[in-house]
Amino acid sequence: MNPCSKKYRGNCFCNSPFLFLVLTAASFAGCVTMGSTKQEENVKVSIDELRLSSANNSQAIEELKAENEVLKGEIEKINFLVKQKDQALDVRLLAIEAKISSTTPPSNETSQQVVAPPPSVATATEVDIDKRYKMARKYHEEKKFDDAEAYYRSTIGTPSKWYEERALYFIGVMDYDKKDYEKAVIALQEFADNYPKSKNMSSAIYYQGESLKALGKNDEAKLFFEELMSKFPKSKEAREVKKRLKK
Repeated sequence: MNPCSKKYRGNCFCNSPFLFLVLTAASFAGCVTMGSTKQEENVKVSIDELRLSSANNSQAIEELKAENEVLKGEIEKINFLVKQKDQALDVRLLAIEAKISSTTPPSNETSQQVVAPPPSVATATEVDIDKRYKMARKYHEEKKFDDAEAYYRSTIGTPSKWYEERALYFIGVMDYDKKDYEKAVIALQEFADNYPKSKNMSSAIYYQGESLKALGKNDEAKLFFEELMSKFPKSKEAREVKKRLKK
């Protein structure tokens, strides 16, 4: 007998609100269970991704540390080479002084033309520094670069910043002329760091770009040329770079 027939329909369980509530609760519980499972899966995936990202970051940090150690070694090497060069220049400067002293006639006129730098740069007078600078320019023009650098460096660290500024600049230019491009970039950067407002800044940036270009580092050279055109658009060096770009 059908329990839901007309005879029993008044008492039929199928039409009971209680049955509806039971079925609804069961359906909701199933949805909640599925939702919880899905959420757990998402959380697990997120945790796995975070672990992978953390591992990648750790590897990247280790690689950066290794690169930093390499750079430190390169910097120490450069500083060592520069120190050796400075010591060699000091020896050469003494040799030049001895040579001048032994070959210069004891006349007032000659002694005014050729003056050896005094031993101490700290106590040098403005006249002494000027004479050293003129000797450096003379040797530079004669392409006697080692002698010129010795005299240029004898003006660095003296009370006169005017001579020091030009000495640092011309040392970098000489390195470029000698095709010692790596040294030229470093020397001109030292000049730029100490005298960023110098009238020779546009030229220094240009020579750095040209040096990097000669070394085959075109991307780095491009940065210097862009800086040149941005900061000194009216300079002759910037016009030269623009002319090349047009071609």
